[in-house]
Parts: sequence; C-alpha cells; structure tokens
Amino acid sequence: IDLVARKQERKLSQDYLQVTQIVASILIPISVTIAFFSKEIIQLLLGKPEIVASFALVLALRTIANMFNCLQHMPHTLQLAIGLSSLAFKVNLVSVFVYLPAIAILTPHFGAVVPAALILAVNFLGAFPMVIGTHSRILRDDLWNWVYGSLARPLGITIVIVCMSRLFYPGSISWPITLPWLAVTALTSCAAIIFCSPRTRDLGL
Repeated sequence: IDLVARKQERKLSQDYLQVTQIVASILIPISVTIAFFSKEIIQLLLGKPEIVASFALVLALRTIANMFNCLQHMPHTLQLAIGLSSLAFKVNLVSVFVYLPAIAILTPHFGAVVPAALILAVNFLGAFPMVIGTHSRILRDDLWNWVYGSLARPLGITIVIVCMSRLFYPGSISWPITLPWLAVTALTSCAAIIFCSPRTRDLGL
C-alpha cells in the first residue's frame, strides 16, 4: 500500500513479481506432487484400496483448484491496495451462480467428482479476470511477466520433475518410502524453480 501511495511502480513491480514467484515456487510443487501421487497419498493415509479409486481423482482436482485459487491472492492483494474491491466480488458472484446450479444438475449423474471438477473450472476461469483486471489498472507491463514467471515456468519445471519422479517411483506404498519420496520430489521442484528465476535465485544462495 505504501509503494502504491508513493507511486513507486518500479519498486512495486520488483517486489510484487518476486513475492508471487516465491509463492509459486512453494505452492505449485506441493500441489502438483499431491495431484500426481493422489492415489498413493490416499492409500497411505486410509489403507483402503476401495476408497482410492473413488477419491484419488477428487483429491487431485481439488488440489489443483486450490492452487489456482491461491495464485490469485497476490493480484487480489494488489487490487485492494489500489482500491479495486468490486472485481473479486463480481467474479465470486458469477462463480456462485455457475457452481451451485451445476452441482445440483450434474452430481446425480456423475457423482462426487462433479464438485471437485467444477471448483477447478471456476477457479481456473476466475483467474483470468482477476489477473487481467489487476494488470489493466496497475503494473500494466507486468502481466506477461506474471504469467510466465509465476505460472508457466514454475508449472512447466514442476511437471517435468514430478513426471520423472512418478516414472521412477518404486511402487511400494509405505510411510518410510512414500513420504520421503514425495517430500524430495516437491523440494527438488521448489529448488529448481527458485534457481531458474533471476528474481528468486539470490534467495536460494
């Protein structure tokens, strides 16, 4: 808010992009790791194979949905700093009017996966007006820097690492094997994202 009030856009841009990329370097690896290993996580926690088939996809969808929702927090914070509070309200209002009727109509036909799929769709589509709306009012030149630095690059790096981890996963599901494997996968992705970005590289050294 102080930087906005003093109209220090250069410093605001540097801090905003750095913080969003730090958040992405933590959030995206954890989320993608959980999504790719949702079956193993549910099996590890519950130990009931019959539940795994039903809820692994639900866990994966909800995790990615939450990831997209959390990635909107910094653009939303910037909106509040410049006094733009109505955009989030409008986006959430539209989301409610889409989400609730769709649940009522589709859930009886497709089951428990519907709410998770719908919340993912709502959060993903809602990210467009939230981010574009922010950068149409302030830091207009940083829209693509945000898209690339805080979404595309971290997501691409994480998917490559998590896919390799998924490929070489030993197959056995147990606390001594699964938990360290997932932790190393997420931490490796996080470190790779940090060191691949000039804005966050110095923080990792």
